[in-house]
Amino acid sequence: MADPQQPNSQNPQSQQSQPQNQRSSKHNRNARPQGQQGNQPREERSRDQRGKNQSQPNQQRRDERPHGEDIRNEKPREPRPQNEQQRQQHGRPQTHDYKRDQQQRRERHQGAPQLQGSSGGQRQHEQPRQEEPRHEQRRSDRPQQRDQRPANVNPQSEPRYERQDQRREQRSEPQSQHSIVRSYRNDGDDQNEDADESFSHDNFIPPAPPPARKVPPAPEFNFPPVVSPKNPEYNALPSSEKSLYTGARGAAIRVLSRVEQSDSYLDKVLENELAGSDLNALDRALLTELVHGVMRWQSKLDWVLTGFYHGEFVKCITPVKNAMRIALYQVMFLSKIPPFAAVNESVELIKRLKGARSANLVNAILRNILHNITNIRYPHREEDAHRYMSIMYSHPFWMVKRWAARYGDEATESLLKANNERPKIMLRINTLQGNRQELMEFLDGQQIKHWDSLYEERLLLVGSLASVREWEPYQRGWFSVQDASAALVVKLANPQAGQTVIDLCAAPGGKTTFCAELMQDKGKVIAVDKYTGKLNVIQENMKRLQLTCIEMVSGDARSYKAKERADIVLVDAPCSGLGTLAKKPDIRWKLEIEQISPLVRLQREILANAATLVKPGGTLVYSTCTIEPEENTQQAAWFLEQFPEFTLDAAEQYLPAEVCKDGLMQTFPHVHQTDGAFGARFVRKK
Repeated sequence: MADPQQPNSQNPQSQQSQPQNQRSSKHNRNARPQGQQGNQPREERSRDQRGKNQSQPNQQRRDERPHGEDIRNEKPREPRPQNEQQRQQHGRPQTHDYKRDQQQRRERHQGAPQLQGSSGGQRQHEQPRQEEPRHEQRRSDRPQQRDQRPANVNPQSEPRYERQDQRREQRSEPQSQHSIVRSYRNDGDDQNEDADESFSHDNFIPPAPPPARKVPPAPEFNFPPVVSPKNPEYNALPSSEKSLYTGARGAAIRVLSRVEQSDSYLDKVLENELAGSDLNALDRALLTELVHGVMRWQSKLDWVLTGFYHGEFVKCITPVKNAMRIALYQVMFLSKIPPFAAVNESVELIKRLKGARSANLVNAILRNILHNITNIRYPHREEDAHRYMSIMYSHPFWMVKRWAARYGDEATESLLKANNERPKIMLRINTLQGNRQELMEFLDGQQIKHWDSLYEERLLLVGSLASVREWEPYQRGWFSVQDASAALVVKLANPQAGQTVIDLCAAPGGKTTFCAELMQDKGKVIAVDKYTGKLNVIQENMKRLQLTCIEMVSGDARSYKAKERADIVLVDAPCSGLGTLAKKPDIRWKLEIEQISPLVRLQREILANAATLVKPGGTLVYSTCTIEPEENTQQAAWFLEQFPEFTLDAAEQYLPAEVCKDGLMQTFPHVHQTDGAFGARFVRKK
């Protein structure tokens, strides 16, 4: 029995039949190579087969050599031939050339005799097809100079193509101009290779650049023009192309949503909305009432809606939330609008804005509230008085708790009620252009009620006004709109004709123009503000009131330096504004208790700079529109401690005693029927 691990080198017949046995074993799992026993292990058989298939004549595999045989005397394997000459030397067959065979086949067909046709289906010899295969067509499309070589020559053995391969590798490296020119010349014929040695930069002609790519022109789009309510074409558009926020209620939703989603102030957003809308006088008044009313009673409205809303009302979509607030405000606080009409208007608006699904939700919630309006439960005063006042009078809880600890529960409740009342408008008469009697006659002609002010003869108290800017007396400069508390601060400064007054933080310019009026438009009033846009508002009021002594300067109140010191420096410092919640109800929802401390630091920086602008014997007036002691009385005490060259001048010498306490001016909404404000007068020692 032959050893399966030893190849049978003496029997060449078995070696010749071995590939056939391997093919049979490939297709038949039970076939066994010759010379192997049936009980031979599978691994040994496969290893034996692999050794016989891959072994060359007169050469054994390393794993099939007998144990102990020395392999150092083994003849090394010959290198693989690289070209046709080496193949012929080693006796190997020539590489098959399909292109040459095809050419020979065509020549035979062209010289072959034609066969005689017969009825038995014989046909003449067809001519060969003239078109080439697709791969040959692609080859023929290439440049001819790159394919001028015999078909039976290996491309790697030709020097020309070796040089081209080297140039392709060198193109990735930085080259000099001379080397680049050589690469261009090498692309030509090989007969000019010696011309590179005589190359010079003078006779070099660079190749022509490729033609510029033509870029097609961009298509022109005719976009529709942007229209606004001020544009005459706006009214000509169909209703479907106009804004979805139509009418006074739609405009109210838009204003409230913008205030809630941004840091914009309510009065500025409402002013822009009224200036750009085409609403009539009644709709303008309704828009103003809805916006201020919803913002004023927002906490109470949300308490009711939260009880009927299935889910978290805070996470409701902002327009949908404001639409329900507007409808509920009309139901609870406006008696002249039918409840079902108010609900229907909000539902129709939401249907246009958000679709039928949101509209059905709004309709279900609001009508459920209408049926149970008398059964709504609010917090009990006995359980938590602060929580009760926070919900019933619509103020933040931290604000109610803070005021109750300072003023008591009874005074706090009166203050909260005063903040929720509709504010009355105060008109300040410009005696340089008009008089009190003429203005009162005009108000009587417009059937507008008016009352005399308790604190200043130039002030008239009137009800809420609509489109006051369109009045002729306003355009002629007869009066300005200013609260009594702000006018009292200017009276405390007591400017005289011929003096120099610096108004730091002058915008919007009410105190600045009043100073010029009290000075009879004689002297100099320097209005300083950080923002140029606010100075433009002061300039418009100055032209309307026909005042000429006001100069406007853009600068920071903390670092402003004047050319000369002033007789009076007025500091209307930025503050929390908690004394103006009746006119600006959005402050209560935007202000946080943590924001008061940064305001205190800012006010002290402005006061420190203002002290350097006062001449000896001059006056420094500090004022705010808040009722917080950290910004009022504590700031006055800090200033006197830090600047001993100033003394406190009692406010009772310039103002009524009702608004003064301990030499300082202090007003409260529930006591003086004005905005909450503070004023202190300091005099620099001579």
